[in-house]
Amino acid sequence: MMNGKEYLESLRDGRTVFLNGDKVDDVTTHPAYRNSARSIAQLYDALHDPDTARILTAKTDEGHTTHKLFKASKNATELFEARDAIAQWSKLSYGFMGRTPDYKAAFTGSLGPYSDFL
Repeated sequence: MMNGKEYLESLRDGRTVFLNGDKVDDVTTHPAYRNSARSIAQLYDALHDPDTARILTAKTDEGHTTHKLFKASKNATELFEARDAIAQWSKLSYGFMGRTPDYKAAFTGSLGPYSDFL
């Protein structure tokens, strides 16, 4: 998993962004985008902070560490832990980064175990 610094670096990949017809050279330093980029970087850092990582992350069956939202819950305990991870994630961003990072991840995480559902 990336940390905050790695996330910010990943945004400097040559992507083309325009704002009001003007090209933005670096979204991590541009006044319109830098605070959002930094806020998301703080979320990435929380995945590595011992105080929040225990709430936010879990090991996959393959042994990889991931956000609990990307791991399908297999029992009631894991489902409650995923709920707590969503709550913690929202607290870290004060809910201002939108719902996409939590509910879309939870939806995606359930596709594997239910891939045969018609």
